Amino acid sequence: LIETEEKYVAGIEVLCDVYISKIVEKKRKGKLKKETALLERWLSSAKLVRVCNEMLLYDLRQWVRGEASQGIIDLLSQHLPRMVVYSEYISLYEECVKMVASEVEELTTCTLVADPLLPTGYDSSFFGLAITPVQRLTKYLQFTELLCTKYGTRSAYMLKREIMELVTYCNLRKEESDSFLKVGELGRKMKIPDLQQPCRIIIREGSLKKARRNDPGQSTEVLLFLFSDTILCWKQKTSFWARRYIQIPLLDVNKTALEATDSDHFVLASEKEHVTLIAPTAREAADWVDTILHQINKLRGPQREASIRRTRSTSRGRSRAPATPTSCARSHSLPSRIETPQCAE
Repeated sequence: LIETEEKYVAGIEVLCDVYISKIVEKKRKGKLKKETALLERWLSSAKLVRVCNEMLLYDLRQWVRGEASQGIIDLLSQHLPRMVVYSEYISLYEECVKMVASEVEELTTCTLVADPLLPTGYDSSFFGLAITPVQRLTKYLQFTELLCTKYGTRSAYMLKREIMELVTYCNLRKEESDSFLKVGELGRKMKIPDLQQPCRIIIREGSLKKARRNDPGQSTEVLLFLFSDTILCWKQKTSFWARRYIQIPLLDVNKTALEATDSDHFVLASEKEHVTLIAPTAREAADWVDTILHQINKLRGPQREASIRRTRSTSRGRSRAPATPTSCARSHSLPSRIETPQCAE
């Protein structure tokens, strides 16, 4: 472990000191055309990953010299909460690497002085070093499996489970990030500037037909997008002056009308909109209804709990501020501990 950790940390140091330094220099001179907040977050997360693993390497060296006051399992458990910084790096890696590689030519032409800690043939290019943090967590998981085989203790299995939870959490953050970027791309394509919102992700999308209000026997092809908080019905083929989309917040959807499905039809109704949609099959229509209802219940659950807490607080005559549903900013911040479903051992 310590041998691979030394090579890994050496690679991260080269990534930060050589390549990321060039990116920061370009940013400082204002020469990045696509400079965004995402890039700023990714650069910061790379530096945090470096600090996290330098601290781990320092403690591993002390353990090898017999100067540590704890065993290898406890040592890794102590450092595990800090590794949550990997989630930010992994979730933004693909988008940001593409962004900077297309603008900073030095990243692909830079030649490096040989690092004694990097083995011969080690890929020290920008792309080779940038991907190593993405792959590193699985290496720790493989090492904990060896610890479980060697020691078979409860603490070893707990460590393995916690690393599995961390990997799961990072994967979820990656999926959320990809979906968030996809929503932004859809907003630009459809010319809906405010479509991309914090925490708004795509749950489901598909091609359906919309029954015409004046002539139910006729229909128009549409794309239906179910987001985490709203539904968008996009009319692909329509005249220039016609409204090209219908957007209904999920909390405004009439659940009774939605549940009243018939054959391959289902209805999206609110106070302002009434849309009858036709799926290719009755089964697909039922799947759409189930998915939409599930997402509505997820949204109304936190609101109901917050309302109960406010009611209890008022009845007790306390002056504390009412509880509110979890904010988007909080759900995208780095947690102090890994809050993911427990994995089976």
